Formats: sequence, structure tokens, C-alpha cells
Amino acid sequence: MYKPDLLQRLLAIFEVTSSTAASIHLYGWQQYFYSHNDFYYAYVNKNVRSGKEKFFVPLVSKAKAIKSTVFSLTMFDEMALISLLQDMNPKLCKLYVKNKAVLDRFKKRYASSISDMMQLSQSDFIASYYQPFFSGFGSAGAIIALLQDTLVEHDISRLKDSLYGFDLWIFRSLLEKLPWQKLNTLYTEQALLNILSFFRELFPGFLLYYHFVLQQDAQQKKSAYPQLLVHTLLLEIIGIDDSLFLDMKKIVDQLLEEFSFPLTLFVEFDDNKQFFSLLWDNWKEFLLKPPTAQGRFSVEDLLWLR
Repeated sequence: MYKPDLLQRLLAIFEVTSSTAASIHLYGWQQYFYSHNDFYYAYVNKNVRSGKEKFFVPLVSKAKAIKSTVFSLTMFDEMALISLLQDMNPKLCKLYVKNKAVLDRFKKRYASSISDMMQLSQSDFIASYYQPFFSGFGSAGAIIALLQDTLVEHDISRLKDSLYGFDLWIFRSLLEKLPWQKLNTLYTEQALLNILSFFRELFPGFLLYYHFVLQQDAQQKKSAYPQLLVHTLLLEIIGIDDSLFLDMKKIVDQLLEEFSFPLTLFVEFDDNKQFFSLLWDNWKEFLLKPPTAQGRFSVEDLLWLR
């Protein structure tokens, strides 16, 4: 996102002087992933720069320390904001859906809401678009006001284009269902930014895959722990607090029911089914292995799942 001044002004809104145990755990978990990612990127960079035409990336990271700096913490927050505000970015590759059933369902469901938003003034449109993103934040008013003061015509045009994607509406529906009171008790607003950015990036694709997994599990009449997939996403990859799991699992089930029709169709698009089948077979095979003393998943397993 080419708006460094906007990022810095938004980050200033979220400045805090204290933290919470859940927020510290979330950032610590991110730092843990970051340190292992840093090892892999440094390893690849070193081999490429040395001129090697062929080399193997180790399956297990040799990172010996967890890197935690003010820079890396700020970077997490910046990337969270960039993720949440990504819809104003230019789209270098546009995907078009021509399936009549999907288009008819989308029009029936969202045409009225989109039409109403298109009639709004620029300022009101920005508020309508981003209010659901930050509705649980005490600083929502300041965030929206800053966006209204900063975004220009081409930003608005890109936001309007984004209204025609199911992924945005899945995310908005998720936001409406979040247990905001519990989240605000557990996390600082900065930590919440990071959680929401994970949902923005991961959740639409995960919901599609999870829908496929449940279909396969029902057809084969044997469980390969599809529920563990939800547990892994929420607790191991995103890193939400254990006390939120049941609330979030309920939301996942609600969204599956709400978007069941388009998800069923999307599974059949292009090579989605073949790709998901490969993931499903690997998931079943992986779960047959007994857990190690460190648990079922290593950090490398979770990095690849991400």
C-alpha cells in the first residue's frame, strides 16, 4: 500500500502504554514464526547470492533465538493495517466469475446493499465500507475520520470494485459475529489489528477448504479429524486465546451454513477440487502419525500450513 503517511498516522492512533497477557502471547507467537521464517529467507538468500544453481532447503529450521525488536513489532502492526486496507490497492490481476448460479445468488444477496452504498457521498461511503472493520475498536471514530480525510477518488473506485467479491462479504459477516466484548477484554487494539488481518487473509480460503473437507468426510463416512483443522487454524496459526475457541468455532459453523451454496460451487471451479483433494490426502496421512513429545505440530508444519 503506497500510503506511508496514512500508515504512520493510523499507527499513532493505536499507541498504548500497557498490554495484556493474551496480547503478549499473540505477539510472542508471531515473533516465533518470524524468527523461523527469517532463517529460511536468510538461508535461501545466502545460497542464491553465492551463485549456487541448485540447493536444498532444510525441512527443519535451525533458528536458535527468537528475535524480538521494536522494529519487528511495528512491522507486524503495519502489515496488519496493510492487510485490512488492501482493497484500496490497484488489482494487477482481476478474476471474473461467469457462473450464472453464483452471479444470481450474489445479486439476490448483495445487489441492494451494494446499490445503497453506491449512492452515498464519498465520505459516507468510506464510513459504510470500513465501519464493520473497526466497529469493535474504541478508536473507530478516529480511524474512520482519518480515512475520510485521506482517501481520494481512485481509492474509492477500487473499494467499489471490491464490493463485488464474495471474500469481502464473508469477512464482513465474520466481523458482525465476533465476540467483541471478550476480544476487547483480552487484547489491545494493536493485537486485535493483527488478529483481524489474519482473518482477512486466511479465512475465505480456509472456509472454502473446510467446506470441501466436511463434504469428503461425510461421503467417506470416516473422520480424519476435520475439527482439528479448525482448532489448528484458530489456536495454532492465528494464535487466539483458548477461551475464545468455542465462540469462534460456532462462528465458523454459522458462516459455513450462510455461504454453503457459493462454497459448494466454488469447490468445483477450475482445479480447486483436485488441489483440495491433494491437501485432504496429505492431511489424513499426516494425522495418522503419532504426536511427538513436543505435540502434534512442529513450527515447520504450521509454517507450511500458513
